[in-house]
Amino acid sequence: MPKSARLSGIKSLYCYTIPEAAGVTGVSDRTIRAWIKQGLTAMTSKRPTLVRGDALIIFI
Repeated sequence: MPKSARLSGIKSLYCYTIPEAAGVTGVSDRTIRAWIKQGLTAMTSKRPTLVRGDALIIFI
């Protein structure tokens, strides 16, 4: 788990935009985008890009 990421506010059945995911985990938007490139599952076919809470929890 990244040192600065928080799991305590993430709702597993909620879809987060990149800024929302960054806010709930306590990291920057740029970090979330880097995680997506590293394998974090995201719904990128439409805008805005969405990240499911359960995928975020598993990745972290």
